[in-house]
Amino acid sequence: MKASLIFTVIGLAVAGFGAWLLLRAHRKVEGRPVIQGQVIERIPVRGSKGGTSYKLRVAYRDPAGNSGTLTTRWAQNPPAAKEGEAVQLAWIAPGEDPVLLLFSSLFGTGFVIVVFGLALATICGGFAYGPEVIRRLYLN
Repeated sequence: MKASLIFTVIGLAVAGFGAWLLLRAHRKVEGRPVIQGQVIERIPVRGSKGGTSYKLRVAYRDPAGNSGTLTTRWAQNPPAAKEGEAVQLAWIAPGEDPVLLLFSSLFGTGFVIVVFGLALATICGGFAYGPEVIRRLYLN
């Protein structure tokens, strides 16, 4: 029971960290001007298991009218957008990359961490408190 309880607390801590990542991503783009961009290239990246994922290269114009490109740091399969597709970006500041406004790029990591942490906490919490629930429901 002690180990299950420890893992429940760890799961809640992991979920809390994921929630912090989600909040940080939200705060970074909240209230920022939205600019238009277009996917100009899908860059294939070979994964460690031999599969192919794709990074996106996006062309955009900043609020001052200067053109620029953004290449995502992450790759995914299927790609988040098609080549030639219009996308929206949050303009942060000159000299700083804008943020691609897609769920996977903005909230993907934090969301996965929250789900993993909650799953760990729920499963381990069930094993920690399950015997007591069984005793109270069926053995009295």
